[in-house]
Formats: sequence, structure tokens, C-alpha cells
Amino acid sequence: MAVGTIRQSASPPANWTKMPQFHHTLNSSLFPVAHIPIVQSGGYGGTTAPLNSLVTKAAKSLNVRNILLVDALSYQNGFLTRKLCHLATVWGLKKHEYPQVSPVVLRDQRLKDTIEAAAFEDCKATGETGESQFNKFKSFHENRAFKIIETMRSTMSNFLLKLTSWVLYKLLPCFLTSVVAHPAHIDMLKKASHSGLPLIFLPLHRSHLDYILISFILVNNNIKPPLVAAGNNLRIPVFGWLLRGLGAFFIKRRMDPVQGRKDTVYRAVLHTYMMACLSAGHNMEFFIEGGRTRTGKTCMPKGGLLSVIVKAYMDGIVQDALLVPVSVNYEKLVDGNFVREQLGQPKQMETFSSAIKAIWSVLNSNYGMMRIDFNQPFSLRELVESFQRRKVKLIAAPVTSDSDRAELSAPPNSDCGVIASKKQLHTAPSSTSLYGIDVVVEEHRQLVESIARHVVYDCTRAQAIMSTNAVAFLLLTKFRQGTTLELLAEALDQFRQELDWADRDLGFTGESVDVINHAVDLLGPGLIKRERHSDGAMITPVTMLPNVIELSYYSNALLSQYVIDAVLASMLLKASYLILSLLVTASMLLKASYLILSLLVTASMLLKASYLILSLLVTANMLLKASYLILSLLVTANMLLKASYLILSLLVTASMLLKASYLILSLLVTASMLLKASYLILSLLVTANMLLKASYLILSLLVTANMLLKASYLILSLLVTASMLLKASYLILSLLVTASMLLKASYLILSLLVTANMLLKASYLILSLLVTANMLLKASYLILSLLVTASMLLKASYLILSLLVTASMLLKASYLILSLLVTASMLLKASYSRPPFSSFLFYSYSKFPLLTAIYSIFLENLNGSLPSTNETVSIGQDKLIEYSLELFDILQFEFIFSKPCQYLDSLVMEAIENLKVKEILLEPEEEQWSKRFAQHLEHEFDHSDDDEPYFRVPHYQVDTSSKSMSHLEFLHTLLRSLLDVYVVSALVITRMVDRELPERELVMEVLAEMKTQLDDGDMLYGESLCVDPIKNALKLFERWEVLGCHSEDRVKSYHLKEAFDSETEVALVLDKLNRFKFPLNK
Repeated sequence: MAVGTIRQSASPPANWTKMPQFHHTLNSSLFPVAHIPIVQSGGYGGTTAPLNSLVTKAAKSLNVRNILLVDALSYQNGFLTRKLCHLATVWGLKKHEYPQVSPVVLRDQRLKDTIEAAAFEDCKATGETGESQFNKFKSFHENRAFKIIETMRSTMSNFLLKLTSWVLYKLLPCFLTSVVAHPAHIDMLKKASHSGLPLIFLPLHRSHLDYILISFILVNNNIKPPLVAAGNNLRIPVFGWLLRGLGAFFIKRRMDPVQGRKDTVYRAVLHTYMMACLSAGHNMEFFIEGGRTRTGKTCMPKGGLLSVIVKAYMDGIVQDALLVPVSVNYEKLVDGNFVREQLGQPKQMETFSSAIKAIWSVLNSNYGMMRIDFNQPFSLRELVESFQRRKVKLIAAPVTSDSDRAELSAPPNSDCGVIASKKQLHTAPSSTSLYGIDVVVEEHRQLVESIARHVVYDCTRAQAIMSTNAVAFLLLTKFRQGTTLELLAEALDQFRQELDWADRDLGFTGESVDVINHAVDLLGPGLIKRERHSDGAMITPVTMLPNVIELSYYSNALLSQYVIDAVLASMLLKASYLILSLLVTASMLLKASYLILSLLVTASMLLKASYLILSLLVTANMLLKASYLILSLLVTANMLLKASYLILSLLVTASMLLKASYLILSLLVTASMLLKASYLILSLLVTANMLLKASYLILSLLVTANMLLKASYLILSLLVTASMLLKASYLILSLLVTASMLLKASYLILSLLVTANMLLKASYLILSLLVTANMLLKASYLILSLLVTASMLLKASYLILSLLVTASMLLKASYLILSLLVTASMLLKASYSRPPFSSFLFYSYSKFPLLTAIYSIFLENLNGSLPSTNETVSIGQDKLIEYSLELFDILQFEFIFSKPCQYLDSLVMEAIENLKVKEILLEPEEEQWSKRFAQHLEHEFDHSDDDEPYFRVPHYQVDTSSKSMSHLEFLHTLLRSLLDVYVVSALVITRMVDRELPERELVMEVLAEMKTQLDDGDMLYGESLCVDPIKNALKLFERWEVLGCHSEDRVKSYHLKEAFDSETEVALVLDKLNRFKFPLNK
């Protein structure tokens, strides 16, 4: 059998499984119904891994196909075909025509008009309006247009496509276990390609491998591959030529060389080239996000190139086009990670050497599976016609009722063209789009924006969840501190069931334990640690920087699935945690009551405390003296030690003082000794200053009556009896006989009397303690009352210090005590109150920072456990929707929450219903009764069109059991890292009063503040430390007209707008965002 012929198998190959019947025709039903991808459960289909691999065995049961396995391997084909199966496959591929359109572009009249207009503008700019000068500029722009088209154009080649396909068949298995696509999707594309309409592929962008593999799949299924818009940075030696031959046409990332002055010639060439390609029958492909996502979340769409496609249809260049959203996902990202860029470091440009190194590294690694899902194509013509029909219908019959509203339920930025309501987010395509194509007409801009958002939303919803996504998500959200393999497997089982209920496609199958091991092996020990313990294997995510940023990339792919529920959960937690922490939760009430009772209830402690407080606060004089005493005794251990040493040194050696006084008297008693002792006396009394100091010392020692009596008794006892005189004379003689004893005696006397400074300090201390008997008695009582029991001192010390150390703490403490005691009755009533009071607390949460602090203390006292009572909190549906829409507005640059033709409040209602099904939100019995009664009245009584039917806003109760609160907190943590970024960004811009900062400097300042807060524990999640959400926060502040922005020399700078250029006004932005940040259990 010839190499180029392949006999079709009578039965499907081994890697195929029976598919459910799929019928699809290209008709008007393609739009505007919701485009749910026709995808069954995905998996590791047809992997080239060893047959004994658990993942491989599990993949065989899935309805997907590994395109790396070819039909030529069938036993029914010849020996040579089987041995050269890949060569045989690419040899038999269908050839397509790829006409070059460069000559057509240069002859286009609109391009010529643009060139003449550019030449005329140059003449005006230079002031030379002569014909020769005009022709010179015109010739310059014509030559430039030729160079642009030569640099830009694609040179797609059938030979190069076949050669590259054969090379990919050989190389892809080196680093990918499988490249999986759904056979039904391929059949759908084949039918679409037979329609004769150009196919516009709009994939999500994850890797540079995306466009190569999409073309690879199409070529090998005999579908004409598209021309692919590629960034000019990829036009590097060898690889640029290769990409050009595979269909890439290169466009500049920055079209305008001078800020504020558009390069009309370049834009016209690009616009005309794309128009000519469509007219020539080329399919086209461009990434609707503009570039690769750096965070794992889907980026906001860029409408530049899509506007050219729409314009081509509007101008009649093409009769219609089929837009094909494409979802792409990898188990492990082939391009590495974007951690450096997310930490603020500049992007490294692609070079030939870096490309070679990257390819070598990739070929020696394992990246698991790649999954591509081609979603249902829809007609551009029907999109535009539907937009126009709805616009005309809206003008003819404005919305007057709920039924009309339901019929025309589409926001202004949708494909349906309904005028904006206040509940709709209106997000225009980025003005700094990669492509920068002008969208001038508002109607055209709205249409392009609606299509772009619809495509991105559909792609995100249809994206397959890979094993690494699921494992990373569970570890970062539910098991951040690590867990056992068994518990993680149980959580993954439940998680897979939830995704199945939500109609999300899984890119894996098999036992959860095997899936986890597979994902952990792929991600590696740098992101997930696996350790062996006596109780089993422990799986722990690496949450340190920068590893956690890369791990969050895989986790973020699932945020869009839960974002609506997470927004609602954040609102419920915000309301219920505030009320529960102060009022409802029994465990917290018990702890709070214990705290209050321990301070205020016990009568004996109150009496003692009141006496202590009164004794400190009655008179200013006593306060000063008491504070000096208390501080000197209690504040610093060093002073206590010094004071105790001083007192001991003065009092312990009383015997020495007595002996010294006995020595002095014995020296002065007898006249016979006076002559001998005169030298000693004169040396002691030589200066009046020392006499005065000595007399002060004697008086200070003898001032009190008690001490005088003792002193007089001492003197009399020394002078009365002669026997003592004789003993004294004997003592004097014995002291003066030898010089050595005299020297010792003089040293003793001098050591007591020389240092007058120490005597003065000692006398001051003794006088301050003993000067009045009344103060001595009071002081002794105070000291005794403080020191009488060690247990009371230990218990009271924390309270006294916390209340009395600083005046600010005293004020805060007094406010806290008053706020807790004055409104006690109101708090008790509020625990079961209707929503008005709950709403008051909800609105006022951010106004009471002390309550926030107390709530944090209560959470710490709970030892990390959530409340476990069956109490409920009531909240109105209107408030839930209002607060949710406010948070939607904050996160508008992070997520596309809905299709353009959906209302956000309706999605909130769906989320409420989901929480009701899970019994987290409960509908009170009286609400159910009133609803049934209202329905009964509606049937019983007819009302005129002018009468407004009575509508009672529903209220719900939040179940506060541990299970419900844990689920709400899990949902809130999905958004918490993003909310922290926005709060810190708002904090930094409060420091920009009268300042202007370049964008890079401002972003780095936000990153530095985040690092500080992470180190201090004010932020919980290291994955918050990313540049992309910071830039989105700045876009939000620009949208809110808080920040102004201008560019100079391609440097973007921010400043506060006049209305917010003050500390008071800009602080309101921080307060608004702080409302959504509240304490969490760590």
C-alpha cells in the first residue's frame, strides 16, 4: 500500500469511545441562545503514558480524543503506513489555498486616502504647503506602507504546515501526555467550514503554544487553518519566519510612536489587510484578551481587532462570519510562570537565545495534558440584526412593566442594545488595547463590546477544569494549613460533584486519590509539599512568597465559577458576623458576659477597685505622689531593684549605724581623749558645708518622736554609766594604738560621710517616706492594699495597665464600656429584631473601629472556631442585592459576572436560591405565609392598570450553624485576596495629596505597603502581592474619577483629581472599601 493512502478503519480506534448522537446545523438558532459547549466529561484521553498508568486507564472511558494518536496506527493499514504513521498522516492532509493580499492592500483607495491625509498633516506641521513637498511626504508614507505590509503579512504555506505537523507529532509527546479535543467539536467545525463563511477563532490566551496547537488540530482535521494575529515581539530570527509560515501576521503592541498622535497609516494598513484577508476567504484568529493572562483569571476583552471584523460585515465586505469561542487550558503552564512580572519586575523580551533555552527546558519536562474546547459558533449577521431589532423595538415600545422588562432584558453594553439601568456595569474596551483600532460610533462600540464580553464569558464557562486547578483551589481555600490525603480526596469528591451540578466540564477522571497524586507530581515540591507521617500522607501548599503566586495561578481558574456566590456570601458574612459577634452567638455571649462580669459584677472586687481608683483620682497632689510611688515600685523592674537595694542598704546596716554613733560618742566623751581625737573631729567638721549636711542627716534620722525617743535612749545609755566610758576609752585606745586600726577606722568614717550626694539622696527618700505619720499610714495602707495578695495583683495588673497607661487607651476603654453597657437592652432586643436595626448595624459597621477590634478579640477567644448555635440573622433581599451590586462595581475589572444580555440582580437572585437550597438562607414561616396570601389575593381581586400591586420585600434568615458559616467564609476567602489589594491601593492613594506619581512608582509603593502588612499580619494572603489587580484597582479609581491620568514620553502618571485632592475626601474611598474587609478566622 502506498504511503500516502490510509485505509479507514471499520471500527473506531482504541482511543475512541462511543459518543452520544450529536445533530448540528448552521441556522438562526445559533443566536442568541446561551452557548453551552457540547462537551462531555473530559479526561486524560488517549495519553501516550504507559498503559499501566492509572490516569491512562481512567482516560479510556472518556468521550474525548487525544489528537497525538493517529488513525494510521490501525492494524488494517499496511506495515509501512503503520511504521511511518505520522508521515502518512501529514502526507494525506488536504491542501488549501492561501492567497497573498499585499498587492490588494496597497491598491486600496481608503489606504491611499489615508496616505494623502497623512502627507497633508505633515505639510501643515512643517509649514511647507508646496506640491513638491506634499509629493515628498506622500512618497514617504507610500514607502512606509509598503514596509509595514511586508513586515506584517503572513506567508502561510501548505508545505510548512505539513512539516510542522510532523515535527509536532514527534516533539509534543516529549512534554505533553496528551492534547485533548472533543470529536463532536471537530465535527461541528467541519460543518461550519462547509458553509463557505469565514471562521473567526477567538481563543483565551494561556501560552505561546495556543495558536500553534489550534492550527495543528485544524490542519490534521482538514479544516482550513486561520491567519493568526501575533505580537511584534515574536518576530525574532528563525521563529518569526516559522510563525509567519504557519499563518501569523505581526502587529505592533504600541501603534502610536508619539503619545497623543495616532499613526493613521499603520492603522489603515492593518485595517485594510484584515479586510482583504476576509474578502479573500481566509479564516482568522486573534486572542480576545489581547495577551496572556498573568494571574490565571480571564482578562477583560480587547475589542480592537473584533471591531475590524464587525466593520467588514457592516461595509458588506463579507456577507457573514462565524465567531468561534475557543477555551484553552493546561495542566501545567508550558510558558513557565509570571511571578517576576507580578512582583513588579519588568518583562523580559523574547530573543532567539531565550527561545532556544525555553524549548530545551520544555522538552525535558512534563506538563501533563492540554485541553482545547471549540465552543458553538454563532453568526455575526444574526448578532448585529438582533441588536438592531431590539433597538428599534425599544424605541417603538419603551419598557413599562416587568413583563416588558423581562422581554427586553439586556443592558446597554449587550448585543441587544437596551439603554442602561443603574444596576448595569458599563465597561468599555481598554483605550490602551494591544491593537488600538478606533471604535468611533457609539452604537458600533457597544456592539463590539457586547460581542467581546459574550465571547469571553462563554469561553470562561466552557473552559475545562484541570486536575491542577482543582487541587490548587482546594488547598488554597480550604486546606491552607495542609491536610491528609484522605481528607483532600473526600473534598475533591464533593468538589467534583458540585462542578457536575453546575455543568462545568472536568479535564480529569478516575479516583480522586490518583488525581491528587498526579496533580502534586506535576506541580512539584516547590508549590505543594507531600510528607509521610504516621497517620498517612500530608499534603501542604507552599504559601510563602513567591511560590504562592504561582500556585494561585492554577487556583484562579475556578474563581469565575463561584464569584457570584462569593459576592453574596461576603455580604451575608459582613452582616451576620457583626451581629453574631456582639449579640447572637451563645458562646461569644458567654465569653463576653464573663469578661464584663469579671470587671464589674463582683462586689468585693468593685469595692476594692473603686477604693483604688478613688485613692488615685481624689486629689491632684495625691495623684502625683501616688503615681510616683506606683511607677517607682511597679513600672520598671530596674527601679524596683534599685529602690530595694537603697532601702536595704540603709536599713540592714542599722547595727553599723549604732556602732558608728557609739564610736563617735566614745571619742568625744572624755577630755583626755579630746586632744587625740581632735584630728579626727577636725577632719570631720572642717567645712561648714559638711557640718550642715551632717546635721541634716542627723535631723532627718531623729525627726520623728519615735526615733527621738530611741535616739535619746541610745545617747543616755552611752553617757550615763562610767563603765561604758571605761569601755569606750578602752575602745578608743584599742583603736588608736596602731596606725593600721586608725586607717581602718578613718576609712569606715569616710565611707559614711564623704559622699554627701548619696546622703542627700538617701535623706530625701527617707524624709519622703517618714516625714508625716499621716502620709506614712496612708502609704503603708496603699502598699499593703496593693501587695496583700499576689493573685489579685496578677489579675488586676493587666486591667490597671491597659486602662491607665495612656490617655488614648483610657478614652477608648471608656467608650467601649459605655457602648457595651448603655445599649445592653437594645442589643438584646436587636438579636431578634427585624431588618431596620440590623441594617443600621450593617451600615454603621465601618464607623465603629472599636467594635471591630472587640470582634477580633472575640474571635481569638474562640480559639479559631466558628459559632455553633442555631440562632439566625434577618436581612432583606433588597439590601442583599444593593450590597452585592456595590461589590460587583468594585470588582468590575476582575471578572465578567454575566453575559451582556443578563441582569446582575437576576444572578444575585439565582445565588440566593442556591443558598436557600443549601439551607444557608432560610425563609421565615411568616414570609412564606404572606407570599401565599398575596398570591391568593392576586387571584381573588382584579386591579386596574393604574393600581400598583402591593409588593413586600422578602427577608431571609442566615443560618449561623458551623457548617453554614464555614461555607460562607470559604466563599468569602475567594475574594479576600483581591479585596485586600483594593484596600491597600486605596490606602496608598490617600498619601497622594498634592503629589503625582508615575504608574510604575505607584504600583511599587502599593507592593511595598502590601509586604509590610503581610509581615505585620494585617494581610492574610501572599497571593495578593500581584501587579495586575493593583493596576485594575487604579483603573477603578480612574473610573470613579478619584484619580486622573495622563501620559508624557510614554510614561503614565497618576494624580488625585481636584474633588479628591484632600485628606478628608480621599479617605472616603478608603472607608468605602474598608466596609468589605472584616476579621477572618485564620
